[in-house]
Amino acid sequence: MIQTVSAAPSGEFQWNWGDTGTTEGTVTFSFTATQGSLAESTKTNFDIVVDGQGPYLQSLSARADTILGVAPTIQVNFNEAINVGNLTLFTTPGFWAVSFLPAANGSFIVTNVALSADGESVTLTGRPLFDYMLQGTQVTVLFGWVALMQVEDDAENLFNATLNFTTGIVIP
Repeated sequence: MIQTVSAAPSGEFQWNWGDTGTTEGTVTFSFTATQGSLAESTKTNFDIVVDGQGPYLQSLSARADTILGVAPTIQVNFNEAINVGNLTLFTTPGFWAVSFLPAANGSFIVTNVALSADGESVTLTGRPLFDYMLQGTQVTVLFGWVALMQVEDDAENLFNATLNFTTGIVIP
Protein backbone atom coordinates (compact mmCIF):
# COMPACT_ATOMS: atom_id res chain seq x y z
CA MET A 1 0.00 0.00 0.00
CA ILE A 2 2.76 2.47 0.90
CA GLN A 3 4.95 3.04 -2.10
CA THR A 4 7.87 5.08 -0.73
CA VAL A 5 9.15 6.06 2.70
CA SER A 6 11.91 8.47 3.63
CA ALA A 7 13.18 9.27 7.12
CA ALA A 8 15.41 11.97 8.56
CA PRO A 9 18.00 11.29 11.32
CA SER A 10 15.72 13.21 13.72
CA GLY A 11 13.01 10.58 13.27
CA GLU A 12 10.73 12.60 11.01
CA PHE A 13 9.42 10.64 8.07
CA GLN A 14 7.34 11.05 4.93
CA TRP A 15 5.55 8.48 2.86
CA ASN A 16 3.62 8.24 -0.37
CA TRP A 17 0.69 5.89 -0.19
CA GLY A 18 -0.04 6.13 -3.90
CA ASP A 19 -3.51 5.66 -5.31
CA THR A 20 -5.31 3.54 -2.73
CA GLY A 21 -8.75 4.22 -4.16
CA THR A 22 -9.79 5.64 -0.78
CA THR A 23 -12.19 8.53 -1.32
CA GLU A 24 -13.97 8.81 2.05
CA GLY A 25 -13.48 7.15 5.39
CA THR A 26 -10.85 6.39 8.00
CA VAL A 27 -7.58 4.61 7.21
CA THR A 28 -5.54 3.10 10.05
CA PHE A 29 -1.74 2.95 9.77
CA SER A 30 0.68 1.04 11.96
CA PHE A 31 4.37 1.94 12.26
CA THR A 32 7.44 0.47 13.90
CA ALA A 33 11.00 1.76 13.81
CA THR A 34 14.46 0.30 14.06
CA GLN A 35 17.87 1.89 14.24
CA GLY A 36 21.17 0.10 14.08
CA SER A 37 21.39 -2.63 16.67
CA LEU A 38 18.37 -1.39 18.69
CA ALA A 39 15.30 -3.59 18.90
CA GLU A 40 12.25 -2.78 16.84
CA SER A 41 9.90 -0.35 18.56
CA THR A 42 6.41 -1.14 19.75
CA LYS A 43 3.83 -0.83 16.99
CA THR A 44 2.04 2.51 16.99
CA ASN A 45 -1.34 2.92 15.28
CA PHE A 46 -2.87 6.15 14.05
CA ASP A 47 -5.83 7.05 11.87
CA ILE A 48 -6.10 9.37 8.91
CA VAL A 49 -9.56 10.58 7.99
CA VAL A 50 -10.15 11.12 4.28
CA ASP A 51 -12.97 13.64 3.88
CA GLY A 52 -13.58 15.43 0.61
CA GLN A 53 -17.33 16.00 0.92
CA GLY A 54 -18.90 19.10 2.41
CA PRO A 55 -21.63 18.94 5.04
CA TYR A 56 -25.28 19.01 3.97
CA LEU A 57 -28.79 18.81 5.44
CA GLN A 58 -29.58 15.13 5.99
CA SER A 59 -32.87 14.80 7.88
CA LEU A 60 -35.31 16.48 10.20
CA SER A 61 -37.67 15.62 13.01
CA ALA A 62 -40.87 17.49 13.81
CA ARG A 63 -43.59 16.75 16.35
CA ALA A 64 -47.24 17.67 15.92
CA ASP A 65 -48.22 20.90 17.66
CA THR A 66 -51.59 22.63 17.87
CA ILE A 67 -52.33 26.29 17.31
CA LEU A 68 -52.38 28.38 20.51
CA GLY A 69 -49.93 25.92 22.08
CA VAL A 70 -46.29 26.22 22.96
CA ALA A 71 -43.81 27.28 20.28
CA PRO A 72 -43.30 24.33 17.88
CA THR A 73 -39.76 23.18 17.08
CA ILE A 74 -38.10 21.31 14.23
CA GLN A 75 -34.71 19.65 14.57
CA VAL A 76 -32.66 19.69 11.36
CA ASN A 77 -29.71 17.27 11.19
CA PHE A 78 -26.51 17.61 9.18
CA ASN A 79 -24.66 14.57 7.80
CA GLU A 80 -21.67 15.49 10.00
CA ALA A 81 -20.68 18.09 12.57
CA ILE A 82 -20.31 21.62 11.21
CA ASN A 83 -18.27 24.64 12.21
CA VAL A 84 -19.77 28.07 11.64
CA GLY A 85 -17.55 31.12 11.20
CA ASN A 86 -20.38 33.68 11.34
CA LEU A 87 -22.89 32.36 13.86
CA THR A 88 -24.88 35.61 13.87
CA LEU A 89 -25.62 35.29 10.16
CA PHE A 90 -26.16 31.50 10.33
CA THR A 91 -28.77 31.84 13.10
CA THR A 92 -30.70 34.64 11.39
CA PRO A 93 -34.26 33.23 11.07
CA GLY A 94 -34.72 34.70 7.57
CA PHE A 95 -32.23 32.19 6.13
CA TRP A 96 -34.43 29.26 7.20
CA ALA A 97 -37.85 28.52 5.66
CA VAL A 98 -40.43 25.84 6.46
CA SER A 99 -43.24 24.63 4.19
CA PHE A 100 -45.92 21.95 4.44
CA LEU A 101 -47.73 19.64 2.04
CA PRO A 102 -50.64 20.15 2.07
CA ALA A 103 -50.03 23.77 2.98
CA ALA A 104 -53.13 24.02 5.21
CA ASN A 105 -51.73 21.35 7.55
CA GLY A 106 -49.06 23.56 9.02
CA SER A 107 -47.78 27.05 9.65
CA PHE A 108 -44.26 27.75 10.87
CA ILE A 109 -42.42 31.06 10.79
CA VAL A 110 -38.87 30.61 12.11
CA THR A 111 -38.26 32.92 15.09
CA ASN A 112 -35.11 31.33 16.51
CA VAL A 113 -32.27 29.14 15.22
CA ALA A 114 -30.01 27.32 17.70
CA LEU A 115 -26.95 25.27 16.71
CA SER A 116 -26.40 22.23 18.94
CA ALA A 117 -23.22 22.08 21.03
CA ASP A 118 -21.90 19.17 18.93
CA GLY A 119 -22.58 21.05 15.67
CA GLU A 120 -24.61 18.17 14.22
CA SER A 121 -28.06 19.81 14.24
CA VAL A 122 -30.02 23.02 14.54
CA THR A 123 -33.31 23.56 16.32
CA LEU A 124 -35.76 25.88 14.60
CA THR A 125 -38.43 27.47 16.80
CA GLY A 126 -41.74 28.81 15.52
CA ARG A 127 -44.30 31.23 16.96
CA PRO A 128 -46.06 29.97 20.12
CA LEU A 129 -49.61 31.20 19.50
CA PHE A 130 -49.87 31.02 15.73
CA ASP A 131 -47.78 28.16 14.35
CA TYR A 132 -48.93 24.53 14.20
CA MET A 133 -48.03 21.23 12.54
CA LEU A 134 -50.51 18.41 11.98
CA GLN A 135 -49.44 14.79 12.36
CA GLY A 136 -48.71 13.00 9.06
CA THR A 137 -48.00 16.22 7.15
CA GLN A 138 -44.91 16.44 4.95
CA VAL A 139 -42.62 19.23 6.11
CA THR A 140 -39.71 20.71 4.15
CA VAL A 141 -36.96 22.90 5.57
CA LEU A 142 -34.91 25.08 3.21
CA PHE A 143 -31.63 26.63 4.34
CA GLY A 144 -30.68 29.81 2.46
CA TRP A 145 -26.94 29.32 2.83
CA VAL A 146 -24.58 32.14 1.84
CA ALA A 147 -20.78 31.90 1.74
CA LEU A 148 -20.37 34.65 4.37
CA MET A 149 -21.74 32.18 6.97
CA GLN A 150 -18.52 30.16 6.63
CA VAL A 151 -20.22 26.78 7.23
CA GLU A 152 -17.75 23.90 6.89
CA ASP A 153 -16.77 20.55 8.39
CA ASP A 154 -13.62 19.70 10.36
CA ALA A 155 -11.75 19.07 7.08
CA GLU A 156 -12.67 22.63 5.97
CA ASN A 157 -15.02 21.42 3.22
CA LEU A 158 -17.64 24.11 2.61
CA PHE A 159 -21.36 23.45 3.03
CA ASN A 160 -22.83 21.68 -0.01
CA ALA A 161 -25.27 24.34 -1.23
CA THR A 162 -26.97 21.97 -3.69
CA LEU A 163 -28.24 19.90 -0.73
CA ASN A 164 -29.72 22.81 1.20
CA PHE A 165 -33.14 21.28 1.97
CA THR A 166 -34.55 18.24 3.72
CA THR A 167 -38.01 16.76 4.17
CA GLY A 168 -39.76 14.66 6.76
CA ILE A 169 -43.15 13.74 8.17
CA VAL A 170 -44.66 15.35 11.29
CA ILE A 171 -44.93 12.67 13.97
CA PRO A 172 -47.27 12.60 17.04
